[in-house]
Amino acid sequence: MKYINIILIIFAIINISIDYTNARPNDKCSFKIYPGISNDGMGNILITGKPNNPKNESQVFVSGVYKIPMLGGSISRKLDINGEVLNGGSNSMSINLFYGFLPKQNLYYFRMNHAGQPVFSMLKPSSSSSELKQVFNIHNTPFVPTINGNTFIYGAYGIYKLNKLPEDVSDAQLSIQLYKDQIINGLSFDSENKSIIYMTTYQGTILKGNINCINCTKDQLELIGNDTYAQSTNDLLVFNDMIYYSYSNGIRGFPKNGKGEKIQLVSGENVNSMVQLNGKIYFSTNEGLIKSIKLPNSQSPSSPTSNQPKTIFNSSLYTKCE
Repeated sequence: MKYINIILIIFAIINISIDYTNARPNDKCSFKIYPGISNDGMGNILITGKPNNPKNESQVFVSGVYKIPMLGGSISRKLDINGEVLNGGSNSMSINLFYGFLPKQNLYYFRMNHAGQPVFSMLKPSSSSSELKQVFNIHNTPFVPTINGNTFIYGAYGIYKLNKLPEDVSDAQLSIQLYKDQIINGLSFDSENKSIIYMTTYQGTILKGNINCINCTKDQLELIGNDTYAQSTNDLLVFNDMIYYSYSNGIRGFPKNGKGEKIQLVSGENVNSMVQLNGKIYFSTNEGLIKSIKLPNSQSPSSPTSNQPKTIFNSSLYTKCE
């Protein structure tokens, strides 16, 4: 009996310290995170997703934007996302990628699945609506966007620039071609010089361009280097003197000047998206995890054993399906 009481006391202490939002399995609830991650400019990481209660199929949830404190803590719903049409046949419309949030413009961008076809879409919440709006049809297009302020750069069959944020299908007509014929799988502005962009390709090349190079040929892009893992880039960002790209087995870093060593920042994680904030990369995985890792000092990169990712949210432990 003495040992049983000790065990009960220990369990009670552990139970008191648990944050049930992030740390208690719940067989009545699940949470699907859509690929994509951003931040709200107020110290929170933003993700999109939808809860599901497998034991109560009549309980229907709409997708939403959720916020998680940078340092970890309870997840909370920020915004309902209206406009999805599920099981609608040729009219079906569902989220399959969250491109990001622009705090100053209060604007969200998504990739939607419209009856099997990808559509670049936006959501601009107001007091009366938070409904998705289709912007560009990107069917059969290797579409990769990046944004700085009101400058919108995107890859398709070439690299293009819009001097405004797209909010209507007609905005595509305002596109200015920067580099002809270049197809890419990752794209980002430089973190310091906003006239410079970096990109990765399906051939594993890492390229540098300038957003003021109008109607240039793709051979006017500067070759920074090559990396086999860049062939499968699914997100890219630039911070200080490094280019970081995520792929199905982690995050790699490549020097902007093409000199020095590549680094394997994260290994063994199926990373689908990432965002840089306050010297850390926050990333989302296909396993439903949101993690962070401190960016290394460029003069003395951290070894994999001294800089391990920290989990700040685990979707499998979500409990708010009440």
